[in-house]
Amino acid sequence: MLVREVGIRDTAEIEEISTDKVLSVLSKPKYAITPKQNYTKRLK
Repeated sequence: MLVREVGIRDTAEIEEISTDKVLSVLSKPKYAITPKQNYTKRLK
């Protein structure tokens, strides 16, 4: 929901959970974002 620019309090209200629960979920991500390429093409 944060992708849609909804705040933490709004997310807690929509999901009917506490703001502490929202913050704890956001602070412990299960997935790591990895790049598809580990280099970038540069002009020489």
